[in-house]
Amino acid sequence: MSLRRASSLVLVVALLSAAAAPALAAPSNGAGPGSGAPGKPGGGICADIENNLLAAEAEADKRSGTKAAEKWSRAADGFWRDGEVVGCSWAA
Repeated sequence: MSLRRASSLVLVVALLSAAAAPALAAPSNGAGPGSGAPGKPGGGICADIENNLLAAEAEADKRSGTKAAEKWSRAADGFWRDGEVVGCSWAA
């Protein structure tokens, strides 16, 4: 993983963590571990990365056959790798 890629991943995870912080501070609803709560693999951050992945794939599909499609395809690949790094079940 290049230094640029690593720093991008750190930035994405930090931004997503900041967005998930209010949800993490919410009162307990009694859900235990493995409930898919925000901040757990399969929960908040993974859902955000997956949404970004799906949006990038849709943009790549819209621009099929153009140079812009390659940009969106690379972005989708990056989101997939981010999901693997974070431990999202859909990227396993």
